[in-house]
Amino acid sequence: MIGPSASNVAGSQIPITNRAGLLQCSPSNTLTGLTKPRYGALDLRSTYPTRINYIRLAPVDDIQGPASASFAFNDLDARDALVVDDAGDAGREIADAFEQAFKKLGGRTVRRALNPGADPVPVLQPLSAIFGAQTIVFFGGFTDTGAPELRRAMVTQGHSAVPLLSWDGIWDGPGADKGSYIQQLGPAAVGSYSSHAAIGPRRADFEQRFRDKYRVAPDEYAGAAYACAEVVLQTLRELAKTSPTADGLREAVRSYAVDPAHSYQTALGTVGFDANGDSIHQFVNLYRVESSAAGGKGDWVIAKQQDFGPAP
Repeated sequence: MIGPSASNVAGSQIPITNRAGLLQCSPSNTLTGLTKPRYGALDLRSTYPTRINYIRLAPVDDIQGPASASFAFNDLDARDALVVDDAGDAGREIADAFEQAFKKLGGRTVRRALNPGADPVPVLQPLSAIFGAQTIVFFGGFTDTGAPELRRAMVTQGHSAVPLLSWDGIWDGPGADKGSYIQQLGPAAVGSYSSHAAIGPRRADFEQRFRDKYRVAPDEYAGAAYACAEVVLQTLRELAKTSPTADGLREAVRSYAVDPAHSYQTALGTVGFDANGDSIHQFVNLYRVESSAAGGKGDWVIAKQQDFGPAP
């Protein structure tokens, strides 16, 4: 089975496909609990907890925290971080992951919470009272849970030179999109960065063949969906050499494809999977706001793409 595209759908399917022993390869699911036991994956495959049948080529959400910390420390040269979360589960989780990874790299942190609707100015007090020049603000939250207000307060309080880094909770479109982070802030959005769990570069021949066939460029996940199909087909070709029985074919396909010892040549290059079924390549895009993009209305442009794999 190729798919699904949405993580919540996968959460409903995996108990069924695990019980059936059916191989499932998703190009786009990123939810941690679909594969990782510490986030509940064993509950999804409760019929056969140790039998992996679900694999995916999209990176896992929890790679964004370590990737953002690496970008802050190594690319933005930050040594101090004011880490702010929006008091929600997802916001705290990404803020926790960033803070832990940033400290591991040698950075210092101060933690604050910004409840939705609260005044962000008091939250920013450590920028003046504690930190020096090599400082960054990391926000664990979303556009609608305080990100624009936090950045606007940074600018009005004289901290416009301090970068604001977040995840794809604020990566919600260009300045032309009503309600987007960039649209709400206008010029004040400059100096903002966001991460996005992404698919790695596609092979040039796949890109050209797709354009020739459909007259449009492939979207982010088209190459990964094609790669999933290539994993299945290459598995079948290898198994054909052993002449499996019809009754044993489903299990043979599952066990071969999920084996961490095997790798596959695909539209994404060489791919493989770890013991949980996660891709050994964990690509994250880091974006910055460019005010001149999108016809002068501002947009997110790639600052860096990096493979942070294998999955943590």
